[in-house]
Amino acid sequence: MHPLITPASIRHHLTDPDGISEEALEARIKAVWVKAVAAAPCITDEGFPFTEELEAVLGPVVDRWINVGPGGVTQEQRTVGSFSQSTSFDSRMAYGDRLTRDEKLILAGLCKRWRAGRSGRAFSITPR
Repeated sequence: MHPLITPASIRHHLTDPDGISEEALEARIKAVWVKAVAAAPCITDEGFPFTEELEAVLGPVVDRWINVGPGGVTQEQRTVGSFSQSTSFDSRMAYGDRLTRDEKLILAGLCKRWRAGRSGRAFSITPR
């Protein structure tokens, strides 16, 4: 886990903040952090300034990962005389334990902003 994202900084993003132990929350944060670093390596840079934005993105991800159930496909079939009906319902979450494309883009955007702020731009003029 990284000091930028802690159980204390994430807990207020949770649907049921008292429904998970500190150890379980730390494990979820660690798993989310690994995926976030893969999407946006700059978040591990010393002095990364966008901690509030990072919490705003990763907090709901942690909550989603906590609340995702095993899901599955439920099928129901009814037959009356010569008539039959079959219904399927898929309750699996599309992004249960992954970052969504939008979340990855937001994280990458934070890196882009961080890099832009650390380096001078071509043709920049610094007054004396």
